Amino acid sequence: EELNAIKLLESEEWQSLPAVKNGRVAIADGNKYFNRSSVASMLGSAEIVAEFIYSELRGIYGHHGTRWVRLEELSAFCSRTGAEAARKEVVLAEGVVESPNNFVEQNGLKQESSPEHSETVKHISNQIAALTRSDYASAFAMNSAANQKRLVSAEKFEAIVSGWPS
Repeated sequence: EELNAIKLLESEEWQSLPAVKNGRVAIADGNKYFNRSSVASMLGSAEIVAEFIYSELRGIYGHHGTRWVRLEELSAFCSRTGAEAARKEVVLAEGVVESPNNFVEQNGLKQESSPEHSETVKHISNQIAALTRSDYASAFAMNSAANQKRLVSAEKFEAIVSGWPS
């Protein structure tokens, strides 16, 4: 209802986004799953992203349909039996961003096809692959030095990852 009320999905800016054109839009509670910093929530968020990006993983962690849905599934998800009612109003600020492309250009942001983006995607894909085959030592080694220090060891990393309810 909120998205229809603000007419976001009908806007030219929305329709021009590559993810929208390619049917690659996922909906999840950002505050609940992406704005938290605990290891457990970061792992759950990574699982959500992995399920969305890699169709062969969809549902493997149990998040699809419970913690995230594709945009085209949103209406059915919201109208299902037992669905929580919306608790806060969605209000768009007037004039903050006229167009996503203008925002990217005006702020000197990199487009998603940049070499840095490609390297990041490769790194994350490799780490997910290691986790998928239960190679926790390799996945741990792919963390930054700061994260390795915080996580302590590959064994503790495995215990954290294995303990996340999937």
